[in-house]
Amino acid sequence: MIIHSIIPKDTIFSQNDCTEYHMKNVTLDNGAILQIKHNHDDVYEIVRIISTDPSHYLGKLYQPGTPIQLLRSKSFTR
Repeated sequence: MIIHSIIPKDTIFSQNDCTEYHMKNVTLDNGAILQIKHNHDDVYEIVRIISTDPSHYLGKLYQPGTPIQLLRSKSFTR
């Protein structure tokens, strides 16, 4: 593959690290992965959806920019 660009190749092929922007990956029950970033308190913002199913991108519930609140599950020990 040949790319003719004035942009340096390091910029084009750079790897974005989730920890660099304090992002987390959350796996949903339907198999889609949401990449989210922390805004304030327990409120996060959806950055992108990672999935091979096109229907995951069409839903209005998980669109990038949508604020979501994560619920913390309580684990019970016996």
